Amino acid sequence: MPGLIIDEMNRTDPRLAAKLLHILLEKEVTIAGRPHRIGHMLPNGSTYQFQIAAINSGYKGTFEMDEALVRRAVMELPMNMFPPGMADFSMLLSSVYRDIPLRETKSHLEDVLSVKDAVSGIALDPEVSHFLLYLHAMESCVKSATGTKGGIEMRQGSSLKPFCINNGSGVACHFLNEYQNEMCPNVRGLSAGVAKNLILLSQGFAALRGTKMAAGETNEEDYSAIAGNLKVEVQDMVAAVPFVGYSKMGMSAEWVIKQFRTSRWHAVKGVVESAYQKFSTFYLQNFDALSKAGTPGLSKEEAMRVMRDAWQQDHFMYFSLVPYFAKIFPEILSIQRNAQSPSGSQ
Repeated sequence: MPGLIIDEMNRTDPRLAAKLLHILLEKEVTIAGRPHRIGHMLPNGSTYQFQIAAINSGYKGTFEMDEALVRRAVMELPMNMFPPGMADFSMLLSSVYRDIPLRETKSHLEDVLSVKDAVSGIALDPEVSHFLLYLHAMESCVKSATGTKGGIEMRQGSSLKPFCINNGSGVACHFLNEYQNEMCPNVRGLSAGVAKNLILLSQGFAALRGTKMAAGETNEEDYSAIAGNLKVEVQDMVAAVPFVGYSKMGMSAEWVIKQFRTSRWHAVKGVVESAYQKFSTFYLQNFDALSKAGTPGLSKEEAMRVMRDAWQQDHFMYFSLVPYFAKIFPEILSIQRNAQSPSGSQ
């Protein structure tokens, strides 16, 4: 079947949940000893299936969701962040039917597959690629022996404790003072898996934005120009992060309670907006050099200047620049390792 909807997934028997993991992730299930592919067969031999699962968290009789399953979900929509308005409530009260009648039975599978192919072909603006590196660089920590927050992580249950602490004479890491709401010690960076999902959803946001722009165009040339020049822009990625990182972005539970009144959705949204504000300031100041990175037009002196400025202004930016410039100047990696060593100059 081209679509699968699972309601109240976290109420199912754990043995069935293990089967569902194969269905949702591998699109394959074994019946009577024989493996069966699931979904609509595509010409290249793969299968497509539109999958959606609903859960009611915190209720009696529910199970903890499998982390592997949650991690691989491309998009999460916490419905309590989008409650029905008065007009919705009025419509529900006046509805005679409990069930929503289907208005048509025509299949739109071919349209969905063509949209899927078109969306996956939308390119990323270079600024988007760099911002994605920046979000990953939030995992870095200049005070850690490993260079990452993961190496000094302390957990109490599901609570992620701050990585840098006040040592009595002031905050241990001066970068703390540069971020609103003590973001640095309480937030971790994006993993590679989350980043891949973020690209997918950002492409979808770009397609939606382009569709809205093109909807008002009656001239076919203008319509084609919008479609032909469509790229994923940073605004698409900023909008997509809360839907992807809702449960996957490492954050201190106590920090979310203190700064965002327990709303994890607004915490993720606030983090990415604050990060982009700092990122864009630096990016605009160094646009010429950054736009030349990866091409023969950038000298090592220019690259080092940009990195020194980043070190002084924002250590997340510094860590995100290392792989950016190491493509053309491999020795930058050794410079960075020396800077992080206990005896190195910071």
